[in-house]
Amino acid sequence: MSSYLHSFGQYLKTKHSQSENTQLAYLKDVEEMIDFLTQSNIELSSVSEDQMMSYVSFLREKKLKPTSVARKVSAMKHFFQFMMRQHWMDYNPMSRIRIKQKKSSMVTTLSFDQVMTCLNRCDSSNIGLRNHCIFHLFYACGLRLSEAANLTLNHIDMNQNIMRVIGKGDKERIVPFYDAFKEELVDYIHHVRPLWLKHSHQHLFVNQKGNPLSMRSIQSIIEKMGEDAQLPFQLHPHVLRHTFATHLLEHGADLLTVSRLLGHENLSTTQIYTHVSLDYLKTQYNDYFPKVK
Repeated sequence: MSSYLHSFGQYLKTKHSQSENTQLAYLKDVEEMIDFLTQSNIELSSVSEDQMMSYVSFLREKKLKPTSVARKVSAMKHFFQFMMRQHWMDYNPMSRIRIKQKKSSMVTTLSFDQVMTCLNRCDSSNIGLRNHCIFHLFYACGLRLSEAANLTLNHIDMNQNIMRVIGKGDKERIVPFYDAFKEELVDYIHHVRPLWLKHSHQHLFVNQKGNPLSMRSIQSIIEKMGEDAQLPFQLHPHVLRHTFATHLLEHGADLLTVSRLLGHENLSTTQIYTHVSLDYLKTQYNDYFPKVK
């Protein structure tokens, strides 16, 4: 069965448009499924729809998040489709299995005051300056965690105030940034980063050993900043991405522009933010429109 998994991994790398993180998650999901079938003495090549339904029920019983179960189901569907293309199976036992997800109409965002509170918690040490720059990048540019971790110096054009961001499926987009963030970025690149760099590489954010910061390290930095600011929820880079989009919409940006800045393929993906903008509009209306008494 390991040969099937290896072949599927190669297929994802060469033929599929999913991000590297999604590919790794898919491989792990399929590996877990194969282990489950092996322990249950079920042959992969002849697994039935009922048996796969039992496995999905098993996943639900583990109290996984609905989004995690949905991703695992998606991974298994892709895997069995691949098996059929290779003529290793005659049918896809997952083809009729559907997962209903309850879509939340709410996204967690920060107010501008909360953004400033988080930034003001950073001290003037080199670590503080770097962490301030990382947080500011997420807020000013709306990047995903993986995009920030993979950002390199040659992707940043200081003359034009733009950066080339490599997003999901290796798709490139251009994201502008404002002068205040540019000044901070230049300061970090010229005065902090060189102090730690031990060997030459292009990654923007580094640790004190000079190595590129991992996604987990960046996430921990953002989480700690949220804790220091005593936010009422756990802060994650994606919350800052939501905040970036919401603040743009609240200040007049159109949905298509925000969609392009976020790197969304479909406009419908960006529409989760419209309710926030509507709430803002209602608040402004109720606060400032002269009412007839």
